[in-house]
Parts: sequence; structure tokens; C-alpha cells
Amino acid sequence: MRQSELIDQLAETTGLNRKQVKLFLTELASLAQREVRLTGEFTLPDWGRSCVLNAHPGWDVTLATGEQINIPARSTISLKSANL
Repeated sequence: MRQSELIDQLAETTGLNRKQVKLFLTELASLAQREVRLTGEFTLPDWGRSCVLNAHPGWDVTLATGEQINIPARSTISLKSANL
């Protein structure tokens, strides 16, 4: 489902206009980003939980030259859905 389709569906079911629904979703996304940066996780009751996963650094080999390369550590955000 695309963002515009989601906005249309929510606007139709809630009776709000599209601008209000889009503003709500944008504010919810920015709140989630802010909380994940500060605390490491963000929970929406009955939906799920976003948390930061830290990948360890590693090494790999370039097949063309046989040279070892360093793969840096990175962080990703994972959404774990709630049990229904």
C-alpha cells in the first residue's frame, strides 16, 4: 500500500481530511525517530516495537584482487510486530 493510498483510507474511515491525516502520520514518524535516537526503542501499543540493532564490524575479501576489506559496524532499525 502506498502512502497516498494509506492516507486516503485513513481519511475516509476517520472523517478527517487528507491534510490532517498526513500531518498526523508525519508527526508520528518524527516522534518515533526522536524516541529511537534517545532511548533505543519506540513502542506503539498493539502495533509493535521499533528498536536499534547494532551489527558488528567484519572483514571480507575482494574476489577480483584477493584484498581484505574492512566492513564497518552499522546500526539499523527493526520493527517487531506485536502478537495478535
